[in-house]
Amino acid sequence: MAKIHNLKIKNFRGIKTLDHTFGQVSFICLVGRGDSGKTTILEAIEYALHPSWNPSLSDNDFFNCNTTVPLEIEITLRDVDDKLLRDTKYGLHVRGLDGDGKTICDDIKDGQEKLLTILFKVEKDLEPRWFVTSHRPLQEDIGIDTGDRASFNVFLLSDYLERHFSWGKGTPLYSLLKQSGSTSDNSLLLNVARELKDSIDSAGFSHLDAVVDKVKKSSLRFGVKIDNTKTSIDIKDIAIKDGKIILHDDLIPFKLKGKGSKRLISIAIQTELAKDGILLVDEIEQGLEPHRVKHLIRTLSCNTNEQIFLTTHSEQVVEELEPENIFIVNNNSGHAAIARANNEEGEKYKKIFRTCPEALYADNVIICEGKTELGFCRAIDKNRVASGATSMVTQGVVYAWGNGDESFWRVPISFDTFSTLQLILPAV
Repeated sequence: MAKIHNLKIKNFRGIKTLDHTFGQVSFICLVGRGDSGKTTILEAIEYALHPSWNPSLSDNDFFNCNTTVPLEIEITLRDVDDKLLRDTKYGLHVRGLDGDGKTICDDIKDGQEKLLTILFKVEKDLEPRWFVTSHRPLQEDIGIDTGDRASFNVFLLSDYLERHFSWGKGTPLYSLLKQSGSTSDNSLLLNVARELKDSIDSAGFSHLDAVVDKVKKSSLRFGVKIDNTKTSIDIKDIAIKDGKIILHDDLIPFKLKGKGSKRLISIAIQTELAKDGILLVDEIEQGLEPHRVKHLIRTLSCNTNEQIFLTTHSEQVVEELEPENIFIVNNNSGHAAIARANNEEGEKYKKIFRTCPEALYADNVIICEGKTELGFCRAIDKNRVASGATSMVTQGVVYAWGNGDESFWRVPISFDTFSTLQLILPAV
């Protein structure tokens, strides 16, 4: 199934520009400070590749509400279904992947992997448009329909909602039902209503028979024969509303379970919809205890058929991941960048990530060699707030325990375009 190779964003919400190549990585965890654009990246992917034809858009979706500059999201995909690469589809717009595994070529050479680039564009009229595009001179973009976008199987996991455990229209369970080829539309509710009517009727209304007999005899006197009359319930009055048929654990509705369990069950249901596709999960740790978050990460990382993008602010998530799966988002006045740890020094970075994950969520980091120095920083921060000064958090500063590890003196916690400040406090 299709995987995202490169992502470009222009003028979308808090991101003015972003251009990043994910390459062959299939498990991507976006970390970074709040408002760096992590959620915006997930929603950009959903907008560009989701089959919905009428996303709700407004001037607020443009960077600084500037509608004079088009909103553009460009995604280049690899492992695209061969049906979409035929000349009768989008084959004339196919691009190639150079031997370095990163560079996208419009002059395709033999042996190159074929890529397809999808462009989602919105202008001042707020009308969304989807195209297959290339950067070849004079080649016009070609529109891509909802059915072909649906084949990319992109799914944004939403937070737990009670409706996720119901069989109403538009719910994940209902979508799984349709995927299985079972009946759709209103037939599910209608069948339940009919079965309920039969059950009520079979119980009988024998205590009403004496009155019914009197009505039969009286009606016959007036010239109306109603020998087959019986008491039953009108199926129109069986009020089984959409979404009222829900999952139960024995006799207990799922909606009464704990928040963490509901979150995990909801994820389990939704991931079934996204098999062999692109799965997007925002703030994966919501409502979960540390050990359940770690198990969730381990489980998702085993889904080798999907490409998974997730965001987090959780230290437990970072500790569970390998360095090559951690992508750090930075945003400088709308110019966003995504950085990774150098794979050649993966073991060194792994030690830092697992010892001091707080360092990934700040612009500036104070590494404390021991717990005494960490206590000094806490006291200084507390005194600043008490005296009316801004806190270290407000200044984008994190103080973290280096656990006495000498590697912090040698390995900078900065990647590519990042300029993270480290102040090493010597042991006392």
